[in-house]
Amino acid sequence: MLATVRFLGNLAASSIAGTLWTALSPTTAFACLTAGWMVLAPGGLLIASWRS
Repeated sequence: MLATVRFLGNLAASSIAGTLWTALSPTTAFACLTAGWMVLAPGGLLIASWRS
């Protein structure tokens, strides 16, 4: 289960980064992913702790 979740997270991050890198710029890609994952990660941790 954990491997699947990690795989899907890596796939999503790579897809988004590649699209932003190509469409806009490398700086934009890294900035958006950093900000986005910093918001999503605590939410995921809260959901995981709530479910267990």
